[in-house]
Amino acid sequence: MTVTRRFLFLNVPGLVLAGGSPWLPDLFVLALAYHAAILLLAVSDAVFGHAANAVTATRHVGPKLSLGDETHIEVEVSNLSTWPVSVSVVDQPPEEFRFEAAGGDLRLPPRARMTLRYDVTPPERGTFTFGDLWLRVACRMGLASRRIRIPAAQEVRVYPNLAGIRRAELLGRKNRLAEVGIHRVRVAGQGTEFEQLREYSPDDDYRRINWKATAKRSKPTTMDYQLERSQTVLLCVDAGYLMGTELGWMTKLDVAINAGALLAHAALSGGDRVGLVVFSHRIVAHVTPAHGSGQMNRMMEALQAVRPEATRVDYLSLVKFLAIHGKRRSLLAIFTDLVDTRVGDELVRALKLLRARHLPLCLTFRDEQAEALSRSRPDTVDDVYTQAVAMELARDRTRVLGDLARQGAHVVDTRPDELSIQAVNAYLAIKARQVL
Repeated sequence: MTVTRRFLFLNVPGLVLAGGSPWLPDLFVLALAYHAAILLLAVSDAVFGHAANAVTATRHVGPKLSLGDETHIEVEVSNLSTWPVSVSVVDQPPEEFRFEAAGGDLRLPPRARMTLRYDVTPPERGTFTFGDLWLRVACRMGLASRRIRIPAAQEVRVYPNLAGIRRAELLGRKNRLAEVGIHRVRVAGQGTEFEQLREYSPDDDYRRINWKATAKRSKPTTMDYQLERSQTVLLCVDAGYLMGTELGWMTKLDVAINAGALLAHAALSGGDRVGLVVFSHRIVAHVTPAHGSGQMNRMMEALQAVRPEATRVDYLSLVKFLAIHGKRRSLLAIFTDLVDTRVGDELVRALKLLRARHLPLCLTFRDEQAEALSRSRPDTVDDVYTQAVAMELARDRTRVLGDLARQGAHVVDTRPDELSIQAVNAYLAIKARQVL
């Protein structure tokens, strides 16, 4: 039990009486009697002015929280008593979340229910826990209050940010994808997947004639093809220590996962099979390629708890894994970082082993800081040395990117904020050229 402000205010007259006691000693006895009466009222209020379980509270959190998205949390407070009560609510969101105030004060009429709202922003993916709810409920006369703990521990999961996917879906329905930088590519050619046999016409390419069907039908017969829709796209996400580099409030791994999610959505919408491999020095997570909207949910579940690991990436672990689990030809969308050119050379060697069966698409983060330093004007001797190192790094990086291209990889080296759009555009271009 604690006393309230009303109790303190009611004691002010007694203090005034006590202040006059040096001149009128009887006032001191009167002040003591006054304070005793107020204290007795407060004790009576604490004992009889509070009903057990008269005030309850429940927290409501959405089923899925997204990285970086502001989420509304609602705390519903119910007054089951027959008198109005004042309630102070304090919630305990995960300490990793960003929020301003997780609580507030309410004045509830009798038999009433009110909702307190506040916002949280999850800064990382993973599983987090809300704590219990704490209420400070004023007793009936408002002279005392009781502190109530309501068990409300709740586990929540934070998933990759799918805001880009939702926006792309909305603009796609309106044929306005160019507004976000996604360019539809007109498909050239006849396609690669067999559709039907039909009678030959003079405008048909003679290379399309099916001679066995012509012999059986005793008339020229040609084959029609359509674009192959059930190709396989495999998202290969590097979770090594370089991907733990922070870009604002997100890491490079977070940016890569968001880009991979948008690419997966585009591929699934196009009828392709999409799978996932997360790797570092080992295979961290794997989702077998499949069709359908449920595949996106399976991949988001697998990515939800992925963290950058404090190890160097081992591309050979990916090669060995694909040799067993990736025998079907696939587009390998490899999201990685090549700041360390030694890592880049290891990727080049790995692609020599992968290119015979798969088509690699390497998506990397442009080293904007090194580029800026290499172009800056040095003012001191230290600046000259710094610029020389930056120029050497930029030169080695250019060499590695060239080696990747010579190994048959499609290379996208772009800024982090453009990675999602560039990944989708590269996928669409590859589909249009029918090189998979």
